[in-house]
Amino acid sequence: MKRLQASPAPKVSVLMVTYNHERYIAQAVESALMQEVTFPIEIVVGEDCSTDRTREILLELQQHHPHSIRLLLHGRNLGGTGNFAATFAACRGDYIAMLEGDDYWTHPQKLQRQVDALEEHPSWAMCFHITRRVYEDGSREPELIPSDWTKEETTIDDLFQGNFLNTCSLVFRNRLFGPLPDWHQQIAPGDWVLSLLNAHHGRIGYLPEIMADYRVHSQGIWTRKSRAEQLREILRMLTFVDYHFQGKYRDQIDAYRLNLVTSLVAEAEFYRGQIPEPEAPLPVIAVPPPAPKPRPAGLELVRKIMRPVENAVRRGRAAIGFPVRAA
Repeated sequence: MKRLQASPAPKVSVLMVTYNHERYIAQAVESALMQEVTFPIEIVVGEDCSTDRTREILLELQQHHPHSIRLLLHGRNLGGTGNFAATFAACRGDYIAMLEGDDYWTHPQKLQRQVDALEEHPSWAMCFHITRRVYEDGSREPELIPSDWTKEETTIDDLFQGNFLNTCSLVFRNRLFGPLPDWHQQIAPGDWVLSLLNAHHGRIGYLPEIMADYRVHSQGIWTRKSRAEQLREILRMLTFVDYHFQGKYRDQIDAYRLNLVTSLVAEAEFYRGQIPEPEAPLPVIAVPPPAPKPRPAGLELVRKIMRPVENAVRRGRAAIGFPVRAA
């Protein structure tokens, strides 16, 4: 196989977005440069005005690989979604492979195998493989994601049950759905939405090989959010998706919301069961009742999550023109 080669008409665009990835960006780019392929590739990197040495490192890499790396050096910080939209629009390949600046590929034939699979299966809109979730602080052992997947191919219905696709495992056909919708820059998680937009146009293929590492660290945009914030973002995102598809997947979206609320209620009930009954006052002797014991932190967390759910959905519907009932 030939090493990565430049071309004015690449078959695959490696889409990479980065911000303050000084410690990781070289490994990410080099893992793309090591790919052994029989077709031309470009590495398109959107650099979002990092405050560390990320841009400097990228410029040094480009000097050594001027025909392989295309840098989008923004003049001002666009934010994660803005940077992604600009980089996505710049990708020229027939296929797009996702690789964020803090992840890396571990198999030199990853791209070749995924492109071959997509060309052998024209009904597939995209395909993915197993990745390792690696915890930078060593707090947990690496995990395989997904850990027990067995379907050779699946559909958007499974994707509405939860996002089981790690970004660094994805290769998809470019421009199946045209430009990104404007509302994509207003929501998170954007990678889940991107997969839904693609899966609307075809099936999702699976390769049972470990070919990338997804790094979990304290500076990750999504991992920095609290559980409550993550769930509010997901619910708001699903409202936009429902509107975009004009209600076609409303049953799947409602099922996800119902399952989420059901699981939160069950969790709340579990924590309630951990609260001991107040002790009975001693007979005859007049003593003040014991002070109530603090509720478990988990119960308060569940309530904190559930309380704004309805408001989050209401705000999301209002933002995109859905009729909204008074609170």
